[in-house]
Amino acid sequence: MKLRITITGPRVHDVGYRYFLLGGAMGLRLPGFDANNLIDGKNQVIDIVIDGKESQVEAFKEFAEAKKPSGAEVSSIIFSNYDGDVMRMAEYSQVLTAMQMLKAIPTMLEIKDSTRRIDETTRRTEEKIGRIEETSRRTEEKIGRIEETSRRTEEKIGRIEETSRRTEERIGGIEETSRRTEEKIGRIEETSRRTEEKIGRIEETSRRTEEKIGRIEETSRRTEENTRAIPAIADGVRELRSDEILDIDWKRRMESDIKAIKEKIGIV
Repeated sequence: MKLRITITGPRVHDVGYRYFLLGGAMGLRLPGFDANNLIDGKNQVIDIVIDGKESQVEAFKEFAEAKKPSGAEVSSIIFSNYDGDVMRMAEYSQVLTAMQMLKAIPTMLEIKDSTRRIDETTRRTEEKIGRIEETSRRTEEKIGRIEETSRRTEEKIGRIEETSRRTEERIGGIEETSRRTEEKIGRIEETSRRTEEKIGRIEETSRRTEEKIGRIEETSRRTEENTRAIPAIADGVRELRSDEILDIDWKRRMESDIKAIKEKIGIV
């Protein structure tokens, strides 16, 4: 028994549909099987003819109606009588394999060319990676040197800060010494001022003393002058006789004057 099956749809080519149907036919052990891809306007068509026992044909018919490849989009399946020749399944299998290989050759060539380009790209990529790794290595070395320089710089900064701290301590000590020195200078200046005041008072006292000494010397000079007259006066008084003194008041005045002269010159 022979049967033609026409499967139509927007996507029945290049989804493995003929291999799918061939697998079903092999499972049913159909002796004859042939399938070809056709185009009907905008639709894709698979034209299948089979030959076998009635039970085999009916079973394949049910298989074709019930199942399809996962990527296929089917609009209709039409079954019709067929009385032409049908290729043996083994022959079709070889033909289909050859056809698929012919279809695959351009793809394989493209794959080969793509592989070659990929290899070239891979080689260039590896070269770039090599250069990147070398750059990375040099960068790491530079970073290492920078880190070492940074560490040394931090050590120098630490030493500078320590020196600065010690300098500040020294400056603080100098400032404290300066403050104490200024206090000492202030006390010395105060002592000097007081000393100058004392010297001024001493000089004033000395000046007054000199003035007193001058007055004493002047008094002494006058006393000496007055003293020279005392002997003559005393001699004159001794020459006077009491009976010659007629005026007692005059005598008293004379004694009073002599006493005053003695007190003035310091004779008691």
